[in-house]
Amino acid sequence: MFRRRLREGYERELLLFAEQRCLTDAHPLEALSAQEVETRIRAVVETLPERCRAVFEQYFYRGESARRVVLSSLYCSSPYETSESLTVSGTAVRIIEITLGSYDKVQWLDITGCPAIQSVTLNSYYLKTLYVTAGQKSAIDAQRIVINDQNYPTSQLEIKVR
Repeated sequence: MFRRRLREGYERELLLFAEQRCLTDAHPLEALSAQEVETRIRAVVETLPERCRAVFEQYFYRGESARRVVLSSLYCSSPYETSESLTVSGTAVRIIEITLGSYDKVQWLDITGCPAIQSVTLNSYYLKTLYVTAGQKSAIDAQRIVINDQNYPTSQLEIKVR
């Protein structure tokens, strides 16, 4: 009696599985290929530093959108590894806050890839240029996008259209 119910349960599960597969256009090898890609991605993600891995998982696996980008340091392990530029992009990014130390020599920030940007807060002595789109420049001039330069009045931030 138990074996019969168990077999019937398995049969129902198999029929349900087969029915679901028949309703999709995906070839069984496509599902296998997708699983292989995901396995490889997970293996690479595991090699990332903890903070990078957490950010990647937040946006890739959980599907959370990046509405706010906060950078507090770009410091590298080697004193010779510095970057003069920083690009932030994402269709959902609305707020960017950047605070860089004296060891971070970023001179320009490009936000042209952030069409929904509403606010940019900058705190960096070296950051002198902000690249924006023509639409973003118009919104800045109309004060629909707020640029808060923490180094003002000593800062010479230049806003350039790209």
